Amino acid sequence: MDSRSRKIRLRIIRQYCELLIFLSICSSCTWLNSPTDSPEFEFPTEQKNIFLVSDCKIINSQGAVVRKWPFDQCQFLDDGGMIAQGSDAVLSHFDKNGRLLWAKNIRSHHMFSLSLDKKTILVFGSEDTKIGNDLYRTDVLYRINLAGEILSEWRVKDDPKLLQQLTNSNAKLPRAKTGERWFAYTKADLEFSHANSIYEIPPNSVAQKIPAFQSGNILVNLNTFDNRFFIFDPTLQKVLWTSELTQHAHDAQVMPNGKILFFSNWMNSDAEASSIKELDPLNNSIDVKFSTLENGDFQSSTYGTVQKLRGQRYLVSFNDRKRVNPQKCEIHVVDITGKSLWRFENERNQTDPKRCPPVFVARVQDLSAFLANNRY
Repeated sequence: MDSRSRKIRLRIIRQYCELLIFLSICSSCTWLNSPTDSPEFEFPTEQKNIFLVSDCKIINSQGAVVRKWPFDQCQFLDDGGMIAQGSDAVLSHFDKNGRLLWAKNIRSHHMFSLSLDKKTILVFGSEDTKIGNDLYRTDVLYRINLAGEILSEWRVKDDPKLLQQLTNSNAKLPRAKTGERWFAYTKADLEFSHANSIYEIPPNSVAQKIPAFQSGNILVNLNTFDNRFFIFDPTLQKVLWTSELTQHAHDAQVMPNGKILFFSNWMNSDAEASSIKELDPLNNSIDVKFSTLENGDFQSSTYGTVQKLRGQRYLVSFNDRKRVNPQKCEIHVVDITGKSLWRFENERNQTDPKRCPPVFVARVQDLSAFLANNRY
């Protein structure tokens, strides 16, 4: 056996041993093995290997970062590979051994998600568009398969009806500076939209009454001047539905009950607070799930994610914009009253230690298949 083969074999053995040690440690974690009647936590599944994923980190229930990669955001695949979004706005696919399979410079920004079958990627891109005498940064929506092929796309600039509506509204929004790391390549100072979340709609009870809510359609928070939600068909070629209520939001997603759960930001006022809300599309009503944490620090103007856990519990991530030196970057498991049951303080931006990471998406996920297959 030559020297290179021995090194590879030792590396595999070491990683396998690390994985075994890691799994043996986490088998005693109350977060991973909480029974359904646990007074502390209730999670979406009773399986082992339930972890918190934030940015491109895997975090256990004790708040320890057990795996980390140098990207802004990652989606972990069952075969051990990952889809990664870097600070260079490039979307990449790595196999289980860390080998780059493909990379696309689509100027990706904010978050991206996997389809329900985990076979395609839903992601945002950007381009500069000249309209009249003004230059705009405009959003592009992409659906890409795991082979790196673009299956469908939709551009703000190519939708005449929406573009006319935005133009007539004089919706010349200054380009948001909070995402400057993503948008450093654009020369535009204006934008019509600032898309920040995209998810495939799961099976839900509203679909029978509103066909646009059929499973497989795509919910997008395009974040236009009036902050509406949009539902596209699976090919991203047609807008099927838009919300009638205006809410400045992040991380909008359709729940099994058909309601749209989202993180509602506060804007321009210290007297306001962020909140977790649900929009009922049947009557356009808003239900505020909670609007305060027990310590009172729940004000985030530019970030925010939410995930519904089992029972009346939520996973929320946010940055406290009032604490600017440094910013407060936190993830909480909270109950319906806003009581924090678990807290994790996220790492700050490596290039600016006083700011939160440029991508701050937190999710509880079952990573058993990924951890079993990943080799780097």
